[in-house]
Amino acid sequence: MIDTTTRANVTPSQRRADDSLESLLGEVAGDYFDQMTNGQRPEIEDYAERYPEIAEQIRLAFPALQVVGDSRAGTAGQRTDIDLAGRTTLGDFRILHELGRGGMGVVYEAEQLSMGRKVALKVLPFAALAQEKSLQRFRNEVRAAGALNHPSIVPIHSVGEERGVHFFAMQLIRGQTMADVIAQLARLQTEGQDPHGSSISQALSAAERLDVGGSSNEPAQPWRSGDHPTTGDDDNDASARVSQRTPRETRREVGRSGDHPTTDDDDASSRVSQETQRETQARISTERHTDDRSAFFRSAARLGVQAAEALQHAHDQGVLHRDIKPANLMLDAEGQLYITDFGLARIETDVGVTMTGDLVGTLRYMSPEQALAERVVIDHRSDIYSLGVTLYELLTLRPPLDGANRQELLKQIAFEEPLKPRQIDRSIPRELETIVLKAIEKDPDERFATAAELADDLRAVLEDRPIKAQPPTLIQRSAKWSRRHKPLVWSAGVSTALLLLLTVVVLSIAAVRINRERQIAEDERNQAQQAREEAEAARERVETTQKFLVDSFRSPDPARDGRTITVTEVLDRAVQQLDFDFPDEPEVRAGLLHTIGLTFVGLGLHDRAIEVHRTAFELRRTQLGFEHPDTLRSLSDLGAAHAYAGDYDQALQLLHESLDKRRDILGPDHPDTLNGMNKLGVVYLYAGKLDLALPLLGKTLKLAEATLGPDHSHTLTSMSNLAGAYKSAGELDLALPLFERALKLKRIKLGPDHPSTLITMSNLAGAYKSAGKLDLALPLYERTLKLSKAKLGPDHPATLATM
Repeated sequence: MIDTTTRANVTPSQRRADDSLESLLGEVAGDYFDQMTNGQRPEIEDYAERYPEIAEQIRLAFPALQVVGDSRAGTAGQRTDIDLAGRTTLGDFRILHELGRGGMGVVYEAEQLSMGRKVALKVLPFAALAQEKSLQRFRNEVRAAGALNHPSIVPIHSVGEERGVHFFAMQLIRGQTMADVIAQLARLQTEGQDPHGSSISQALSAAERLDVGGSSNEPAQPWRSGDHPTTGDDDNDASARVSQRTPRETRREVGRSGDHPTTDDDDASSRVSQETQRETQARISTERHTDDRSAFFRSAARLGVQAAEALQHAHDQGVLHRDIKPANLMLDAEGQLYITDFGLARIETDVGVTMTGDLVGTLRYMSPEQALAERVVIDHRSDIYSLGVTLYELLTLRPPLDGANRQELLKQIAFEEPLKPRQIDRSIPRELETIVLKAIEKDPDERFATAAELADDLRAVLEDRPIKAQPPTLIQRSAKWSRRHKPLVWSAGVSTALLLLLTVVVLSIAAVRINRERQIAEDERNQAQQAREEAEAARERVETTQKFLVDSFRSPDPARDGRTITVTEVLDRAVQQLDFDFPDEPEVRAGLLHTIGLTFVGLGLHDRAIEVHRTAFELRRTQLGFEHPDTLRSLSDLGAAHAYAGDYDQALQLLHESLDKRRDILGPDHPDTLNGMNKLGVVYLYAGKLDLALPLLGKTLKLAEATLGPDHSHTLTSMSNLAGAYKSAGELDLALPLFERALKLKRIKLGPDHPSTLITMSNLAGAYKSAGKLDLALPLYERTLKLSKAKLGPDHPATLATM
């Protein structure tokens, strides 16, 4: 019954004429319809006489428009004006009242006369027929949704056309959209109430009470300014517009087929609304959990499972929805979710289905590959992304990205990472956060491979099973950042600083994991839960550190600032930002300051290193106590920073104090103790106290080889330092073999251009020179200088020392 004729045989001149008449017909129909909805009764014949060139079409189509206009005038709870000619019917359907509208259709509650059941009737506005795209989208929705059969997808019952008006009937869902629920929860939040103190069903009940009470206050939705459906011509569908109306207008009844047949008026609809409210409230009494927040998040996960399973069914049938968003997810009083509006769907057998060159979908929920509007593959993972954004908004009551305008939002979608949900609300379960963040990864390959995988992980949350999704590692996070910032020009110093930072953090992660595994083993024998919580807290601190460090290096953009940002500026910004980002987490601040202090030392910025290390030490002493290993580590590194700055007296005092405590608390052969011995020996060497440096460094090397192994990094450092002490004492016959051995092992262990390897190369070259072996010294100097310039930069102290 849908017009499927083509215009392939129409000549260009005929086509232009037809297009002009179609445009005129659309304008005239729009004027007629506006008068109808304003309560006027224009005569059809008046229009036919006024526009004789389209009189035939007017007489054919306007009676159907009159039906629609009559029902529109009777909306908002008013009784439909039924005339004696029976023009309140459209085919087999008696129109009752309007439920919602948009550029792509008007949805009415209607009664299917032959079946005696209520349905939702979607009608294509007559004016929309002037655009072929509108009719194509209408047909597309019928074709896509009609191919699907799933409990969470609104089914289409029948399709028809009467007097030029296209329509289809679908199951009537008595409930509201997820957008309505989110708006109501956000409203509770703005009123100072706990929005998570209720389950999804309670939220539904609250909205129903608003409707029954006749409230007309618009829900607080401060983020909705960018929520514009985009189809290339900015058409808005009915569900999108309804989601932004008042609570009375937003209450949707596009739901369950066969429920509550009626025979005459809208009083039945009112009774149904009251019944729905009672059913919902009764369900609340049985669904309440002891922990209401837990109930809310479990409800969110359960809705996510339903949506993901429905999407998987659609994908299995080759249908991509392409406009998943809260306004297109309906919820009934029983907590059942339904996916609606397949108007933008694509079927994989269509030509060009996987390619895109225009924006199709609702901008805020659009995947990065859709937002970029490139000729790239668009597949089912775009739907997964959109569902992930929807779940993010349900959990946090705010969108992951909030650009103020279209261009800014597109840029954010393509390139910027959202806040983690738990940074917005700490009560959100970590597993749900991990699942949502995986679903909204920028790279489709890093999302869930299928909607079924997403559903399985959400189901695991409900069943208290481990989820398969894992947070991205620091290396993955850094790699993603690098891919998105290819135009950024890094100085050699910035690259080195980031390398040093990442090295320290990766080692920290490894240490945390080892300690966690060891702790878990002990937990099996005693206090398992407490140890797991401590390990989890340690992991959280490491993840927080990772994000802060990466974000610190993400912010300086030469293209934006108009100049190259120096390392010092980047690190100084990071130090200043710490108090704002972690006001209530002094241990995290101390850990980050300690890492930044090490970076300052590595860059030769010793005065800044002293200042930062001192702050880190004071924080740790206050929070952890003086004898804590982390506090002693900060004290030792503060002493080393003083030594690098040339203040040997202060350095020796601090290093002695730290080493004595480490020996007492950790033992004589603990790695931290050996590290402290090595630093003290080096400072003795810097201070010219060879009589103290040589025996201490020799003892350190023996202990390191015995306890840590011959190629451990601490052992190699001790070996190099002892060789340097021998060289300073003039004992080159002892220094050269140690330097050569250390260099060989460092090249294998650390790599040929590692900063520590380069320092040993420079020292060995100097030793060759002192021994008169210029044939070995000069090539090694040249090689060291070349690698140092490339790795550390021409102004780094290690590079300058080689010149």
